[in-house]
Amino acid sequence: MNVNWTEARAYAKWAGGDLPSEAEWEVASRGRLESKEYPWGDKFDSNNLRCSQIAFGDSGGTASVGSYPTNGYGLYDMVGNVLEWCLDAYDANYWKGTQFIEPSNLPDSNSVVRVLRGGSWSDDFPDFFRCADRYRNYPDYWFDNRGFRVVFRGLR
Repeated sequence: MNVNWTEARAYAKWAGGDLPSEAEWEVASRGRLESKEYPWGDKFDSNNLRCSQIAFGDSGGTASVGSYPTNGYGLYDMVGNVLEWCLDAYDANYWKGTQFIEPSNLPDSNSVVRVLRGGSWSDDFPDFFRCADRYRNYPDYWFDNRGFRVVFRGLR
């Protein structure tokens, strides 16, 4: 998608939503399978996502939405295809019980490293596609394996 965090957030706000927090993204990715490694279960299966198949003659790139099965919430491509920007600043100790900081209170600074989740078409190692796997980058960085989702909080 070639989009950086700043552009992704601006679009999400324009559309009336925002980027998901890291916690929201992970819950959505699991699709009711809270204790599983991947959105479809515990075993890696490249038939369930867009990932690097360069060794098999595939030059890479994204797949059309709907090319792979949905997860338990009916969401497409929660892992694979593109890494997805999250609202949060990156904290290396996220899983070690550090003090919770509401992501919406963080500064929109280009010096604050931001979280990406989901693995992308350019990744090939199964761990990169686990629901719990995390990436980080500066918000002004873009590449063709970066994308985003918009969340609309409070809608029912």
